[in-house]
Amino acid sequence: SIRDDIMRAMETIQNQIKCIKFKQRDPETRDYAFLTKKTGCWSFVGRQGGSQQVSLDSTCFAVGVIIHELIHVIGFWHEHSRSDRDEYIQILWENIIEDQKSNFQKFDIWDNNLLGETFDYDSIMMYGLYTFSKDGASQTMKAIQENVTILPVSSKVQLSDSDIRRIKKLYECDGMIRPPVPDVPPTKCDFELDYCHMSNQMDPGLALWKRIRGRMGSLKGDHTT
Repeated sequence: SIRDDIMRAMETIQNQIKCIKFKQRDPETRDYAFLTKKTGCWSFVGRQGGSQQVSLDSTCFAVGVIIHELIHVIGFWHEHSRSDRDEYIQILWENIIEDQKSNFQKFDIWDNNLLGETFDYDSIMMYGLYTFSKDGASQTMKAIQENVTILPVSSKVQLSDSDIRRIKKLYECDGMIRPPVPDVPPTKCDFELDYCHMSNQMDPGLALWKRIRGRMGSLKGDHTT
């Protein structure tokens, strides 16, 4: 059953990483993952606060896919989005379904903490070669290194060794220490001459920049949306 698959995925994670525990929500719990059946397989990354939806529809019920979404919940992004991914894989943009291209965007180096681990083709967070292919037969990525096998998430049944080490580092389990996050370079955007590589996709006649004071990443101050 669907519930059995979810429980098997949770047990797999708990068996591999003893400091991660899943438990049923009690009435006093304010922040929790709410597993539901929306369209597709998706999850927010990390703790969002309140009821945090995790979608698992009828296409998601392979244990590897459920583990993948649960690892998003505990704070991990896709392996193929790492800032150093271009040394290991080539993204074939022309073969990707248009509205799924955001799943292949690459992080800047200061946007991801690699936790001292090298790229892992076997990571549960690594897509398969044909994920979100336009025609189902064209690859959406390929390995740069030779003699590498990249399996679809649905064919994986557990975390890789690197996945385990990263989670232990992030949560500082078993005496492991979380490496510091990368430094964010100084930025200055006046949104008149310098947009800091950002673009406004709205109709220019309707677009309105709004200045907000607060915290963004590790920078404090004003930012514009």
